[in-house]
Amino acid sequence: MLELQRRRDQLAAQAPKDIVTERLPGERGATVYRFSHQLYGPLGQLHITPVPFMQACSIDVDMAESDPDKDEHWREKYQALKTIVDLCVQALPGSIPGESPLPPMDEARKRRSLYLRFLAAGNSIEMLGLAKSLTQTDYQLLLSTCEAAQRTASPSDRAGIEQRLGELRFYWKDLQERPIVE
Repeated sequence: MLELQRRRDQLAAQAPKDIVTERLPGERGATVYRFSHQLYGPLGQLHITPVPFMQACSIDVDMAESDPDKDEHWREKYQALKTIVDLCVQALPGSIPGESPLPPMDEARKRRSLYLRFLAAGNSIEMLGLAKSLTQTDYQLLLSTCEAAQRTASPSDRAGIEQRLGELRFYWKDLQERPIVE
């Protein structure tokens, strides 16, 4: 226990001074840490949810609303969020040094862009267009991103994501069974 506290103190000393952390209670016994940067504003949230029957915890991270294709500071925001989240996760008992709950920047950018396109599909025609534009890799990446988003979304947002996912899966399956010839 003393070693863990020493490690936590060392990690806390490494935390960037321009990042503000707010601790909040979350759903299902989770603790939520909300991070913001003094220059760039909101960065995102870290959700740590206990999983008692496994004697472990579930880690989820939400990045604050930010479009990597439109926000000139997206890279800086992502890097700041990744830095602080990685420090926090390393302070948890049983953490593995060097492991991160966040993907590398290029993958995170791709995931975020796909997810924003998914959310922006306002009707069935736009969802079909999104499904047509996806590669198999993009489709799988979008599905895993949506599943991660559902874990921390509010109940009404979860329902909305699931409804949209159902529509996307329907179009994807239909396109795979009989490709549209243009």
